[in-house]
Amino acid sequence: MAVKKIMAPFMGLASCDAVFEAAAVYAKRFDALIDAVHVIQRPKVTGDFYYPVGLTYVEQNVDTLNARADELALKLKTRFTELCAEHGIEVRGDAGDVAQQGAGAVWTAFDGDPAADLAYRARVADLAVVAPPAGDPPFGERSFCEDMVFQSGRPVLVVGKDAGKGFPKTVLVAWDGKREAARALQAALPVLKACDLAIVATAGDTDWAAEAPQAAADYLRLHGVNATHLHLHPSDGGAPEDALLEQAKKKGVELIVMGAYSHQRWRQIVLGGFTRHLLKTSDIPLLMVH
Repeated sequence: MAVKKIMAPFMGLASCDAVFEAAAVYAKRFDALIDAVHVIQRPKVTGDFYYPVGLTYVEQNVDTLNARADELALKLKTRFTELCAEHGIEVRGDAGDVAQQGAGAVWTAFDGDPAADLAYRARVADLAVVAPPAGDPPFGERSFCEDMVFQSGRPVLVVGKDAGKGFPKTVLVAWDGKREAARALQAALPVLKACDLAIVATAGDTDWAAEAPQAAADYLRLHGVNATHLHLHPSDGGAPEDALLEQAKKKGVELIVMGAYSHQRWRQIVLGGFTRHLLKTSDIPLLMVH
């Protein structure tokens, strides 16, 4: 499967640059379309959602809040146009015009619920690009990256500090032999075929019946990927995810591919887990698949 459509949510001015820059890198590499989307959050005045004090504030300031929402949407559209010009991406008016060639981008803004609507939108894209929220974000944005991975059903690229620096040359595939890892391996094939080196890495113990990282690397080589493998054994009770990140930095890895949520999600939330740890600590971009 080729990468032909990349969904880039414009949540706010603090994150839209990083999201677009990463999307532009992949759009240029694959001659893909960037679907830049902003979901406008309108004030709600239902008592079921807000506490009484909050409800009173919203009722008294609904026009002001609506104006702010429209103002943000306009600023984001303006920034979208500027980013397209800065990165040499053609602005298009029709996402379905297959006659247009090369990297392009379309802008869409509509009223709705970002947490749900952006995940739905991503289901008709080959890849979604998101940025972890910075600082002290609004409550709805705190779990946005995880919600996209869990709800969209599509590969999700979580950008790092160097998101727009260029297409990844060295990619590390986190492998434990489970079905989530297998899905991630297959979903990432277009990216792995285009990189210079793919390192299939296993950290710590795996299920006795799981295929070894060498088998995954062999599979990639059948698809024309320059792949190698390694098995990390954390010492002194070290965490597998820390060993994986340390090795990635040593190897100059520019992207980590991994399956997400191999356990039930409630367990991940309560106990943490491999997925959440990497989301919180990795400076290297992550390509996640659930």
